[in-house]
Amino acid sequence: MIECDFHFPTPFWSVNITETIEKAGITFEELEKASYQIKKIQKIESLQSGRNSYQSGDLIFEKTPIEIQKTIALISHLVNSIYTQFWQKELVLLNTWLNINSKGSCNLLHTHPNSILSGVFYIKTCKDHPPFILEENNNNKFLRESLGFQKDYTLDHPILNSNYQYQPTNGFAFIFPSYMPHRVEENKIDIDRISLSFNYGFLR
Repeated sequence: MIECDFHFPTPFWSVNITETIEKAGITFEELEKASYQIKKIQKIESLQSGRNSYQSGDLIFEKTPIEIQKTIALISHLVNSIYTQFWQKELVLLNTWLNINSKGSCNLLHTHPNSILSGVFYIKTCKDHPPFILEENNNNKFLRESLGFQKDYTLDHPILNSNYQYQPTNGFAFIFPSYMPHRVEENKIDIDRISLSFNYGFLR
């Protein structure tokens, strides 16, 4: 019998924290209202990966609506509960920002430099929004393709896949190493997708 193992995996965590959010006395309607409040007050400072979208600058915790403050605190607890399973010390929040992707907007392929774990929490999304896509890094892609030409390009298998797609719902958080390339394709419907992105690491 031929056995096949997959070594040196890159971790990717997904968790629905809706129940935790609700236990903290926060509703998604309040989070959505707070998001548009931020958009009204804080202009776009610089677009990193977003195209035709709203990306706030780094949120100042004390000046952020209380619902967002509480959510960030819950996310910080979640990130460290993951990190401290395997590594020493705790991570601190380096920065967080709001994303509102309206119709015609997307996020280009990118990574999050100068941090350890990054992620996104979904305040408002639906099944017709595009998925969150993880891409293989260039070195891995080169090494994988050096094995030869695939027999079947439709085959879904860890050895052959160059990307993975995740369809989020409200309340989902995705957490991943900051070096992992990721992107979001164009929103083609008239419903905004709202999310909080974040970076965690060590203060220098």
